[in-house]
Amino acid sequence: MKMTIEVRDDKAAFILELLKNFSFVKLDEASKEKARVLEELKEAVNEVNRAKRGEVKLQTARELLNEL
Repeated sequence: MKMTIEVRDDKAAFILELLKNFSFVKLDEASKEKARVLEELKEAVNEVNRAKRGEVKLQTARELLNEL
């Protein structure tokens, strides 16, 4: 039987780790990859919001190019 569950973002990693410990549960690799990508996207949005609030100083394009 396939099931779809909806979990709060802050609890997703915990639920995935919990489910991996049950021998009778098979996790779809695509679901884990999707969860990872969504988590990274959420972190990126949080960083952009912090920059907008002035909590983080961002590099200019010139500074970035100079690093390369």
